[in-house]
Amino acid sequence: KIYGILTTNQSQNALTNRKVIPETDYLSLIDEYFDSVSERKSFRDSRQWFESMKKLRYDSRGAKKDYAVSSFRIINESNTTQAVFIELGDEEEALRERYLEKITGELSKENFDQNYRQAFQQRIIAIPNYLTGDLPYINEYDEHIKLVPRELLDQYYQETTGFIRSQIDVIQMF
Repeated sequence: KIYGILTTNQSQNALTNRKVIPETDYLSLIDEYFDSVSERKSFRDSRQWFESMKKLRYDSRGAKKDYAVSSFRIINESNTTQAVFIELGDEEEALRERYLEKITGELSKENFDQNYRQAFQQRIIAIPNYLTGDLPYINEYDEHIKLVPRELLDQYYQETTGFIRSQIDVIQMF
């Protein structure tokens, strides 16, 4: 229901007159659904994404419109928020150091991606830009991720409630 009436109707059409669906029919049922949905203008890209997923095409091939699985996003990044790495303790400090080593070339991107990327990204939260003004960037090489270092943790972050929004900051927004 969150995707609207069109997808609900297409799902119902694909399932009409089917009481039992054997697992062997799943792929053809999915194809049927995407065929009916992709005929609509608003779902043209969906078919391309599905084809990339079906063919396991994870990397870009330099096409004008990239449908590589690695570039698929459910939620598009916003220019009204800032990525902020939260350094809670020793583990986060070590992850930040590995990230810096990747940026400076001391650690290969492949090694970082394989061993540290997921854990690193799990420590990043999106914060409205107007709340991150005083925070430093994670380093001088990368201006895309800001940092809440351990020594400022009590001013900016609580483990139980998340990023601290002071009343003054909220008032300034309006």
